[in-house]
Amino acid sequence: MPLTTTTYGTQSSAAKPRPRALLADPAESTRGALEDLLSARGYDIAIATGRSDIMEQFIDFAPDLVLLDMSLAGADTYTVLEWMREAVSPGWVPVLVLAPTADAESVVLALNAGACEVLQKPVNVSVMGARVDSLRRITDMQSSLQQYRVNVENEAELARAIMARIIHSDELGDPILDWRVLPATTFSGDQIAAARSPNGHLYVLLADAAGHGLAAAVTLLPLLLVFYSMVTKDFATSDMIAEMNRKLKEILVPGQYAAIVLVRYDPASKEVEYWNGGLPPGLLLDKRGHVLLELPSSYLPLGIQDEARFDPRCEVIDTAGTGTLILYSDGLIEAQNESGEPLGRDHLRHWLQGPPRNIIQRVFGGLHLHLRGHPVQDDVSFAAIRLQE
Repeated sequence: MPLTTTTYGTQSSAAKPRPRALLADPAESTRGALEDLLSARGYDIAIATGRSDIMEQFIDFAPDLVLLDMSLAGADTYTVLEWMREAVSPGWVPVLVLAPTADAESVVLALNAGACEVLQKPVNVSVMGARVDSLRRITDMQSSLQQYRVNVENEAELARAIMARIIHSDELGDPILDWRVLPATTFSGDQIAAARSPNGHLYVLLADAAGHGLAAAVTLLPLLLVFYSMVTKDFATSDMIAEMNRKLKEILVPGQYAAIVLVRYDPASKEVEYWNGGLPPGLLLDKRGHVLLELPSSYLPLGIQDEARFDPRCEVIDTAGTGTLILYSDGLIEAQNESGEPLGRDHLRHWLQGPPRNIIQRVFGGLHLHLRGHPVQDDVSFAAIRLQE
C-alpha cells in the first residue's frame, strides 16, 4: 500500500465577489467606451437609460460605483443624488457625475447632494480610469474597515458574554446591597462582586483596574475567579486578598495593577472586616446618612508587591448602631463637568444624607446633574451595604 500524507490547514476563503457599477448614461456614443473601461477593471455593469429606472437599478443591482450623466436625470440630478446618499446611509457608494459644464455652482450643488466628484464632458478616458481606480481603493479600504468593525463587535460581544458568566449577577441581588457601575467605554475597568459564604457572611469586592476598556476588564477576571471560589469555601478574608495579589503579580505585565476594597460583613456580630488597597476611603454612615468614620486605603493596589512584602491584614470594625457602609471608585469624585470641575467629596457626602434605600438614586442623580450630559472620563462604581436590615 502506498504511503499517503494528509495536509491539514484552513480552507482558502471564497473568491471575492466582483464589484458592480451602475452606468446611467443615455448616450450610446459614450456608453460603449465607459462599459469597456469598467469591464477592463473587473466590474459587472448595469445600464440605466432613463430617469425612471435609475432608482430601481440602484436598489436591485446594489452597485459599488455609480456613473451618473446629468443629462439623464436633468433637473432631478441633485434630488437623485440625495436619495442615493440616504438609501445607503450609514454606508457609502461613490457617485461620479458627468456634467456638460463644471462651473463652480454645479460642482458645489452636486458635491453637497452626495456626489464624490464632477467630471466635465467629454470625459478623458484616461482621467476617468484613474478616478475609478482611486475610488476602488477607497471602497476596498472602507469594506476592510467595515469588516474589521464587525469582527471587533463580535469579539466584544464574546467578551461581554464571558464577563457576564464570571460575574455572578444573581449574587449582586443581595437584599442589603445596592450598587451601580457606570463605564466610561464599552467595557468597564471597574467591577463589583458580591457573595454569601456558607456561614452567611456577605463579601463585597469593589475593584478598579489600571486603564480603561477591555484591557482593564480582562485584568479583573482572575480577581473575580479567586473571589467567588474562595468565598464559597469560606476562606479567611486575608487569605483571599493574599491569593488575589499573588495571582495578579504572577500574570500581569509591569504597570498593570488593580486597586480594590474587600469587605466581609457578619450580620450576627455586626462586624465588618475591611481591606483597602488604593481606593478612596470607605464611609461608615449613621442611620441618617452622616459620615461617622472613614476607612482609608492603607495598602498599595494588588499586583505590585511580591508575597514577601505584601500585607493582607484586615481591619475589623464594630458597626453596631450604624446605618450603611459606602464603597466607591475615584471615578465618581473625579468626574468632571464640561467646565473641568470635579464632583468632589463634599457633593458626595451631601447626597449620601437621607434614607439608606434611596442612596443610589441620590448619588447618581446628583452625578448626572453635575455632568449635565458630559460623559464620565473614568469608570464609576459605587456600592452601599445596608447594615441595619
